[in-house]
Amino acid sequence: MSPRLLSGHEPLDTVLGGGLPANAISLIMGRPGSGKTILAQQYVFQNATPKRPVVYFSTVSEPLEKIVRFGQKLNFFDRTAIGTSVFYEDLGGTVNQHGLTGATEQISAAIKERRPGLIVIDSFKALHAFADDSAQFRRFLHELAGRLSAFPTASIWVGEYEDAEISSSAEFAVADAILELTTARSGLRAGRTLEVRKLRGSGFWSGVHAYRISADGLRLFPRLADAPLEEDYQQSGVRASSGIPALDEMLADGYWPGASTLLAGPTG
Repeated sequence: MSPRLLSGHEPLDTVLGGGLPANAISLIMGRPGSGKTILAQQYVFQNATPKRPVVYFSTVSEPLEKIVRFGQKLNFFDRTAIGTSVFYEDLGGTVNQHGLTGATEQISAAIKERRPGLIVIDSFKALHAFADDSAQFRRFLHELAGRLSAFPTASIWVGEYEDAEISSSAEFAVADAILELTTARSGLRAGRTLEVRKLRGSGFWSGVHAYRISADGLRLFPRLADAPLEEDYQQSGVRASSGIPALDEMLADGYWPGASTLLAGPTG
């Protein structure tokens, strides 16, 4: 695995300041149909190797067979990688029978057996339904994050989260990176945008960036923005004169450089 987790799509990696942080937890959020699973699989096949494979866990929101079947329609899907560098596992049956404790044990067993470079959990939000209360889910989250941090692996958690849940769901505090995929309708068209909501220890391009979903995966079109100026901008300490000595005296020797002055009065 590289120091950064690459998507295989240069514009997206550029917006992320070089890629998602490796050996960290990244969260991809968005409503159904926004392309979260496609983006997650894009990272899967870009980063999977036989020495550092990827383990993709499905939960209870979407059957594992469906994820794999639709994934095969994507150009980057490599059938020869299945079973050698990419492993799909069903976490839904385990959590249905043994709850969140069983889910933690299955993930831990996969880490010991596969020694993966990347773990994907889709959908992570669906695991909330198996906690009796928020306190139990926080305990599960704390234990899972601790086990993931003990091994040098990157994690991508996928979930159908709403914007308001960022401040209330505990997983957003644990995540090192948060990508939000949004689909908004304008007239007869539906526009898709990606926004980096959080990226610890790295610079990134702020704002919303348009994207499309195709057989090649997520294709990003970064917004145009002025490049930052490298040189330092220093303000002069000398005040600007109005050219009227009496007015300058009233203004304590003139106007401050860089300041805005409003002249108000009736017409004429």
